[in-house]
Amino acid sequence: LINAMIGESLLPAKNEATTAKIYRIKDVDHKSSFEMICHFNNGQDSTQPITCSMESLQDCNEDKNIRTIDLIGNIRGVSSEISNLVLIDTPGPNNAQNDTHREVLYNLINNEKNNHPMILFVLNATNMGLDSDALMLSKISEAIGRKNNEQTRERFIFVVNKVDEQEEDEINNTIKKVKEYLRTFHINDPIIFLVSAERGLIMRKLLNGLGLTKKEKQKENSIIFLAQEPEEYEYSYLEQYAPLHDHDKEIMNMTIQNAKENGNWQLKALYHSGIPGLEKMIDDYVTKYAVPMKLQEAFQSIEKIINSEELQNNFLKELQSNKIERDKVNQAIQSVTTILTNKESIEEIKKKIEELKIDPKLIKQKRLAVEE
Repeated sequence: LINAMIGESLLPAKNEATTAKIYRIKDVDHKSSFEMICHFNNGQDSTQPITCSMESLQDCNEDKNIRTIDLIGNIRGVSSEISNLVLIDTPGPNNAQNDTHREVLYNLINNEKNNHPMILFVLNATNMGLDSDALMLSKISEAIGRKNNEQTRERFIFVVNKVDEQEEDEINNTIKKVKEYLRTFHINDPIIFLVSAERGLIMRKLLNGLGLTKKEKQKENSIIFLAQEPEEYEYSYLEQYAPLHDHDKEIMNMTIQNAKENGNWQLKALYHSGIPGLEKMIDDYVTKYAVPMKLQEAFQSIEKIINSEELQNNFLKELQSNKIERDKVNQAIQSVTTILTNKESIEEIKKKIEELKIDPKLIKQKRLAVEE
């Protein structure tokens, strides 16, 4: 799934659990390739970032002396203009090499640092109900139960992968089956995305001018064929199942229509993989919650400065002889303090940010630019 989002085959991916390390993938839009930094168990880091490849990452993944791996590069479907996205890929609880891995995983689920990370829980459409899934879903259910609000619900996304391996009647019932499965863990009204990470990866590699493996080449023609035959295979167009706002769906459909009219079947097939829809949800979450959190952090920083005893003493000394300036400073302090202590003010700022309306044409142009 992460390979499909970054647009190249870097992270190890097989049917069985393969992630043995904690990977942190940081989005930096201007990067032309990914670099990596390794963090070792003895506390040391690799001396400088090095350009990474699937082979070098595989070696690092198997190196027992390495604790975590940072990847820095362009996550192509997500913008870092407002906030830098960081994807954290962790071993599952049954595949974690040590207690530290499990602790990181559970801390992310439980929001221990109060930074509200979005959790993408990936289910296999062809093999749901694994014991490892049950353990994780129980932890997620507990986290949701402790603070059952809108943001808590929105930060847990259930991604059903390999949907392309199902027949039409199976795809139509997948969301219903997943909801029933999650309900057994007391997870109600979940946000569910159907995707084909493999299709998304293959199309994005082609769009980025990257070579395909022999297996990927064998599947390329069939994926393009599905994109060219809308009536008979429309059930396999996974973007239609994405739980996005109508406005976002409209923009996505415009992009797909333009791709069709221009004969850009690779781009059309990419959107049918469901990956861009998932990326839009991630983008919306970052915009909706990261910006208000940054504002609040800025206010808190200002508050610390205001409350600094040394700064207050300096102000008093410098302004002691100037009553007008002193009154201005006191008024400014009082104004900021009022905002900081008024939750309604912060909520109002957050509401205004959420209500910002962007010209669909600009969003469309931005999306096309990202894909190009």
